[in-house]
Amino acid sequence: MAGADEARRLGGDRPGLPGPPGETADLAPNALNLPVHFFQGGADPVVKPDGVREWAKRLEKPGTKVEYTEYPGVGHNSWENAYKDGSIFVWFAQFKRNRFPDRVRFRRADINYAGAYWIGIDQLMPASRLRSTRSSPPRTASRSRHRN
Repeated sequence: MAGADEARRLGGDRPGLPGPPGETADLAPNALNLPVHFFQGGADPVVKPDGVREWAKRLEKPGTKVEYTEYPGVGHNSWENAYKDGSIFVWFAQFKRNRFPDRVRFRRADINYAGAYWIGIDQLMPASRLRSTRSSPPRTASRSRHRN
């Protein structure tokens, strides 16, 4: 899956993962082309529903496809409902990675992950803030500079 490292940092590549660290909010626009489905226990004492609802809104704002399912009265074991009857696999199966999406947002504070899709970063200027770019696919037929 494209952007799986970001999905893991967001705590959303599969149900049951803990919430994201605080600095991850700055990277939320990177999830633009990732489908996200939150499965949340309404009575979760560990990962509060209000925080997860806020993440859903934060991801929707730049255009990420987000679905949110909250199970009233369910605690921190919402994954039991998410995996019940295999319906989560049906949800995942409807998506196919688009290697050349119409839009990409790419934000990094470091160069550890220096590329996404056809965007590559060779170096960063010294700074104490995030750098970001928005891009559309190249108009030429050559799309060989993509990242997997």
